[in-house]
Amino acid sequence: SDRVVAFTRTGTFKGAIGRNGEGPGEFRNPVSLLEAVDGTVLVSDVSPRVTQLTPSIELLDVFTVPEWNRVGRLSWVGEQIVLFQPSGRSQGDNFHVWSPESGLGVAFDQRSELGLSVPYWNATWTTHLAASSDQVFVADNMVYPLRLYSLGLQFQDTVGSPPPSWRQARKPEYGEFASSEAQRVGVDEWFRSFDVIDGLFSVDDRWLIVTHRRRVNEYRTDDEIRADVYLLDPDLRKVWEDVRLPGPVLRGGACAWTMVAHPPKPWTVACLVPRSP
Repeated sequence: SDRVVAFTRTGTFKGAIGRNGEGPGEFRNPVSLLEAVDGTVLVSDVSPRVTQLTPSIELLDVFTVPEWNRVGRLSWVGEQIVLFQPSGRSQGDNFHVWSPESGLGVAFDQRSELGLSVPYWNATWTTHLAASSDQVFVADNMVYPLRLYSLGLQFQDTVGSPPPSWRQARKPEYGEFASSEAQRVGVDEWFRSFDVIDGLFSVDDRWLIVTHRRRVNEYRTDDEIRADVYLLDPDLRKVWEDVRLPGPVLRGGACAWTMVAHPPKPWTVACLVPRSP
């Protein structure tokens, strides 16, 4: 509905703003929300801009990001706001530090050459970021391993390996999905042939959750969500492998929030608290 809607923690409606459009207070498919230190809310949508709202969800300001055709996800790295550039990865700059006052800053995490050299992967490649109090993890959705950075955005190491259930994406040939009919059938079959990393989260500064989603029933209620769970210690010890989750996961404080029911059942969101096995 191209709106931002606010509720209290007990589910009481507080307010809303937005409609489809490109003017102030309007959105084109909002994709990310981030609460700033001062309590204001930053919103990115499918456009080269970031909208700033007051804590009561009223329009405060709109910032344009020069030379970008759209802004992706918003994240915190320490006390820095980071913008993800979905359309800029072919140039190798996935993430940019940003502030409303000074605009774009340092860029980090160059994209793997593998994603640029394999046909069609560029259109389906997604990169995820998660930050704890002292480390930053970055993961591509189709390949391993994860990449580890310091809060100063200096590359440190690569970690992790795919679970036994992981199905690697097949490398299609150029022109394989050339015709409209072949594209409809071929792309559908191709997506069903492999798994992806659907999210990367640091929860309560202790947990890193990498979810692998089977794309067989992606837009149906019986979609399968799988997860590997790692304990954030110096050895990045794996605690759980290939665990089924009830739905997609979002990070929020000490919780990993997940949708456990949606229409025709009442909307229900649960707080998953990772515990030791």
